[in-house]
This record gives sequence, C-alpha cells and structure tokens, in this order.
Amino acid sequence: MEPSDNPLHDTPLHPAVTALRQLFFTRLMEQSPRSVLDVACGDAHLLRALKERGVRAVGVESSEERVNAAREQGFEVYHGDAESLHFEDGLFDWTAMRHAAHHLADPELGIRELSRVAGTGFIAAEPWRELAEPAQQLAAEWDAWCRVQERRRGDIHHDNLVIASLSKWLATPDQWICEYTYYQPAGVRPLDEVRAQAESLSPLATDAELSERDRLLTSAARVGVGITGTAILVARRQPS
Repeated sequence: MEPSDNPLHDTPLHPAVTALRQLFFTRLMEQSPRSVLDVACGDAHLLRALKERGVRAVGVESSEERVNAAREQGFEVYHGDAESLHFEDGLFDWTAMRHAAHHLADPELGIRELSRVAGTGFIAAEPWRELAEPAQQLAAEWDAWCRVQERRRGDIHHDNLVIASLSKWLATPDQWICEYTYYQPAGVRPLDEVRAQAESLSPLATDAELSERDRLLTSAARVGVGITGTAILVARRQPS
C-alpha cells in the first residue's frame, strides 16, 4: 500500500480532531518505530496509518465490536484491557495510547503495563486545555458537567490526567527520558453539537445540575466551547 500525504485521510472527523491525531502520529514516527502496540486502538486509525508506513502495528481494544470491525479490515487486534496485557516484557519497540488513560479503571496499572511491554519507548496523549482562554475555561467547566452525568450512567471517565503524572507510573520510572508536547487548536465547537450533548445527558441530571447546564449553555452562546487540545508524552528507555 502506497503511503498517502495524510495517513489519516479517510477518517471523517472534525478537522481539529484530525490535526490532533496527525500530531500524535508525527511524534510517534519521529521515533522511527519498528513495531507498535496501540492500546485502546478504537477505530484502528493509528494502525492504518502505521501500516501505510510499513510499520508492524498491533492493537488492543476493550470493545468486541471494534475488535471485530478492525479484524475485518485486516488488522491484528486483540480483545483486552490495558491493565492486563498478555505480552512479554519489551515485546514491542513502542507502545501507544491516545486520549484513553482517563477512561481506564486503573490508569496507573495501565501505564505500567504499556511501559512494561515497550522495548524502546512509550507514547501517550491526554486531553489538555489552555485555560487562560475564556472558551477553553468554559470547555473545562462543560466537560466537568458532562462527566458527572456520564459517571452516573456507569461510564468510566476520570478527570483528564496531567501528562507529567503518567511518567511517574512507568515501570522502573527512573529508567526513562521523557519529553512533552502541548497543542491547543483554535476555534470552538458548533453550538448545536454542545446542545445535543446536553440533551442526551440531561435526563440524568438533578435540578441543581440542570440550572448549571443552563448557565453554561448561555455562556456557550456568548463565548463558545473551546475545542479540546492535547498533551503528548514521549518516554524513551535510557540506554543500559
């Protein structure tokens, strides 16, 4: 398969989301990986991009539906959880996880496992916001409101993890060299999208939370809800 100029070309997403995925992929490819394990691989967009570049890529995903969909597309994907990876120590050159650690039941154990099976390095990203911008501050408040409702319906959705905290959870943390990248896209989310999200979650809300929702939506119409940015950790094992 010939690589395209944009390896994420066939992912029908908001341009800002595609840009964040592209940045993560670029940071990974700068490491010249020979093989990559992508945990919480989702719709296999990273596996697809790596395959187009001739890199062996393996995925792990907790959703059986997504596992089956990825396998139908010819990808090597296993059903499982980040906290219990059934691979040997250092089996993969690099391991990866993008915007998923805050969805793990035990993020610390998940990061330890990903770093355990990484022979050379580990790359991860978590959502990040430049809170000095009013639209980003409002977005953080909106996300907090939504997460209350999501947890109430049974979802695992921790607060966004500080990217530097992930480095403390690496297996043998003193044996890694860590670099960080922060990126905040410009613009705001479509107001109709925010309102639709509110409508879907409001049946779970208390009266006080509905009042808070209305306040946030009023501010959203005036300021806008900022688009989520990303913070990327690149951790490379120190030479022994």
